[in-house]
Amino acid sequence: MTDAIPAIRLDHARTERESLLPERLCNLERLLATMEARDIDGLVSYYVPNVLYLSSFYAAGGHAHLEANGLAAFVFSRHHPDHPILVVQDTELAFFRHQPSWVSDIRPFSSLVRQLDLPDDPDFIDNFLPRDALNTDWARRMRENLTPSLVLGVRKAVGDLGLSHARVAFDNPRLARQLRLDDVEEVDGYGLMKHVRLVKTPQELEILKTAADINQRALQATVDSWTRGMTWRDLAREYARNVTARSGLCRDPYPFVVSNPPHGDPAFLVHAGLDPDYAIEPGMRIMFDCHGTFKEYGWDGGKTWIVDGGDDPASVRTANAFSEALQEMEARMVPGTKISELQGTARAVLRRHGLADPERALFFFHGVGLEHGEIELPAEGENQRLADWSVTEGMVISTHLYYGGSVRERYWLEDVAIVHDDGARSIYDWGFQPLTR
Repeated sequence: MTDAIPAIRLDHARTERESLLPERLCNLERLLATMEARDIDGLVSYYVPNVLYLSSFYAAGGHAHLEANGLAAFVFSRHHPDHPILVVQDTELAFFRHQPSWVSDIRPFSSLVRQLDLPDDPDFIDNFLPRDALNTDWARRMRENLTPSLVLGVRKAVGDLGLSHARVAFDNPRLARQLRLDDVEEVDGYGLMKHVRLVKTPQELEILKTAADINQRALQATVDSWTRGMTWRDLAREYARNVTARSGLCRDPYPFVVSNPPHGDPAFLVHAGLDPDYAIEPGMRIMFDCHGTFKEYGWDGGKTWIVDGGDDPASVRTANAFSEALQEMEARMVPGTKISELQGTARAVLRRHGLADPERALFFFHGVGLEHGEIELPAEGENQRLADWSVTEGMVISTHLYYGGSVRERYWLEDVAIVHDDGARSIYDWGFQPLTR
């Protein structure tokens, strides 16, 4: 980056979990190769996770705006890969005083803070610039590049990058319509970015490994804290406290996704935060599917907790069967392996261990990163079995194993692993056996 706003020098040492995001998260080479292969000249991104991925920018209070209504747009030409442009709401400019970005062309647009009862003031943007930056070239460029709206700012950026008569990918069709670029051929940018984000950069992997560590240690601490009389919702609150203490974040509505009904309904039930509360009793099998974020990257992963037990023959057999099933699936997770093949592998293991009715077991998978589901599935009609996708080297894949039954039969095991050419390797270090206490 050149001529950027000077960064604050902090006197205290930053720990790994307090550190900033890398100035570039995205796999630029993969983005360029994908755009060239699809004959796409430019990209306009207004989908919050993609803007973060592409620019390392995330708005203050960004969670309140949701993914399709962010405060910034990223404009990029594969013919000028060294000149990305970020059009960002004026209130967010101080973000770049702390967080570096490989994007040096940052252009503000007027926000809802604009005072409409007062005359236009070219220096109004100074309200959002740090005092010690007001006389810098960076501040001057902010004033010169200020536009009245996001749409006008993006339209100008598209023209400046020579994309006014080109094939341009948009991940937000509504913004594409608002721009009214009659000579631009609009193509799908949502699927494009899913494809690019599938393969993780080393910078992303470091964040995801830290996220997994937060989850693992928070869940173990939660189980260790159990005393008789604690309820299902008490566990959720304790887990959220443990996550926060480790620099992670649990968002509403609930940190645990899979439901654990006390009556032992064998159906696969989710939205556990809506369940009636109940006390956790010895002998129960509690299935943890934990979600949260670290630096906006999500974690997934969990286990079954056998409350005050786990050494009876039935529990040992089930635990060994699922542990071996997951190990065999991850050993077969080489590039090109289809999900249906992995499911068949796991079911064969359960049969080999003599589990009753292995056909009722569920095995499912998704990518993990800035969201759950980082994979570009074919459009409807292109493939009759859309879910039977193949794993790709460099992807981070979450594998879920579920076995329904009573409170003493049900079982859950989940892992997140990185796919390599010789199989997948877990980013957790707690093994595949259940939690016991």
